Amino acid sequence: MNPTFEDRRQVGRLLAAQVILSVKEKENSIILALPRGGVPVGFEMSQALNVPLEVLIVRKIGHPIQSELAVGAVCEDEEPIWSEEILSRTGLRPDDLISILKKEKNKIRQQIETFREGRRLPSLTKKVVIIVDDGLATGATMLAAVKYLNKKGVAKIVVAVPVGAGSSARHLRNEIDELIILEKREDLVSVGQWYNDFSQVSDQEVVELLKMNQKRNTNKTISDLKIPVDQVIFEDHLESPKFKFQSHQMTLDEAIEKEMIGVKSESDFDRLIDSIKDTRVVMLGEASHGTEEFYEIRSLISERLIKEHGFKFIAVEGDWPDAYRLNKYIQGGEGKNAQSVLMQNHRWPTWMWANEQIGKLAEWMKAGHAGFYGLDVYSLFQSMDEVVNYLKKNDLTLAQEVQRRYACFNPFESDEIAYAKSLLKYPAGCEKEVLLNLQKILELRMHDVSQDGDELFSSQQNAHTIVNAESYYRATDMKDAGYVNLGGLARQSYGDENVALIGFGTYHGEVLAGSGWGRPEQAMPLPAAREDSYEYHFHQAAKKHKLNQFYLLLEDKTHSPFAHRLGHRGIGVVYDPRQESRGNYVPTELSKRYDAFIFVDKTHALKSLHAVFVRGEFPETWPSGQ
Repeated sequence: MNPTFEDRRQVGRLLAAQVILSVKEKENSIILALPRGGVPVGFEMSQALNVPLEVLIVRKIGHPIQSELAVGAVCEDEEPIWSEEILSRTGLRPDDLISILKKEKNKIRQQIETFREGRRLPSLTKKVVIIVDDGLATGATMLAAVKYLNKKGVAKIVVAVPVGAGSSARHLRNEIDELIILEKREDLVSVGQWYNDFSQVSDQEVVELLKMNQKRNTNKTISDLKIPVDQVIFEDHLESPKFKFQSHQMTLDEAIEKEMIGVKSESDFDRLIDSIKDTRVVMLGEASHGTEEFYEIRSLISERLIKEHGFKFIAVEGDWPDAYRLNKYIQGGEGKNAQSVLMQNHRWPTWMWANEQIGKLAEWMKAGHAGFYGLDVYSLFQSMDEVVNYLKKNDLTLAQEVQRRYACFNPFESDEIAYAKSLLKYPAGCEKEVLLNLQKILELRMHDVSQDGDELFSSQQNAHTIVNAESYYRATDMKDAGYVNLGGLARQSYGDENVALIGFGTYHGEVLAGSGWGRPEQAMPLPAAREDSYEYHFHQAAKKHKLNQFYLLLEDKTHSPFAHRLGHRGIGVVYDPRQESRGNYVPTELSKRYDAFIFVDKTHALKSLHAVFVRGEFPETWPSGQ
């Protein structure tokens, strides 16, 4: 589908027009925005309606395992509301969520201090309260806000959102006086798909918008408002947003010069580590799957986060069974050394994890207490074998029952693509069978089996992988199926402040990749980046300062030149250097996509364990392997 809305500010103006028609008591009204995404919406509404704006802090209470699933929410009075339906379905009780609730209450206090500088909400007695957000998905946080306001003696509650799920809207209508919703969808997958620009809103942007609103002159139109960031003037609030800069607007090259942090030794990463050490999730990108320096830097950062700041595990874009085999070695299990364990990885592209850098990292991890796990869902048939083998050792009856259901896949002879094609004619597939098996395996408890808890956990994760893999092969379009990238999922699940996304890039050199799917890996030349790319501009700075590596901390998400859209190179496991200028560049607003960016000017090909060669001296059989 094509996005309906340009961005949150446009949404605010559209909703303001609806409020003018629907709400007659504007002089006795206040807008309460749910941060962060609701604040730009509320700001535009406040400006257009000349109504006070404040933030109301609400936090989602996520499921302990699936944190993106809201089992409840808590507002500023810190009295949680629970989804009885989800609690019943998952077998959870509120007592099981005490630690999660405590964390969310602490975050509420922190956000009150950050966004309102600790001040209390103004009196809401007999006020018309307009609650706004950038969308309505499960409705858990909005319902918590409504429950909170019902205790405050308000005269009327109006909820205004651009898009929402039909079921959530119906539930909410019974709790409020009026619902203003521009698009109601029964099949809502995600709020973000309705926007052309749904980039994250930073704490800094929330604070700036609230300060701007407090200082506004009610006798002037919005075109007269001066924004205290780079002397920006926002104009023409009824049309598309425009910005004028009264002072000098920094160019991208000037911004790189100002912000770049050169790397000549490990200690030069101190500022980066300090900026991410307090987050719950650090996601290290790569921009290729075959660059030696990217793996080196990711290992260095991972080691420091584990050793110095207590991070507990590494999760990689790899199959669960293969990654868990390495994890068992790291935890003191079987295997001569990490290299011998990694050589058992046979699914193409093997070099992504069966390489020298991962071998070195695994050997280092043996001295610590961190785990190593895989996130991919491609190991459909391998995971079935792992589940059945585990059950044969612990519950032979259940093993036979599970094996009978997995026999649904037998006609496809371990060929995932054949199974995916069959779904075009027989869409039911094996979905029922894998879900029933997952249910049976999740019912197992440690006291029911002789093996230790780690083995039970691995078996259950394999069962999850089978369900997710079956769903993956069923999907034909990622957006329609509700898939988003891992960075987006992490931010949705844990909150922007708890996730750090670090991007990588390079200008030229070489890379390890295959010329086609399933073909042998080879070291390929990496041509100089296009001139309309971030990598080109980073190269100019690297050349000027004679640096091969530097990084940027992208703290200003909105107003810096790094928010401009330029090409950003990405290289997959299949690569053709002759075609890359036409297909390997993604239009990117760097500061909205990443929290930090690491640039390596010249890079080298990764060293694969399955096809070891000395750079420049290839085996005679290369690349045929015959």
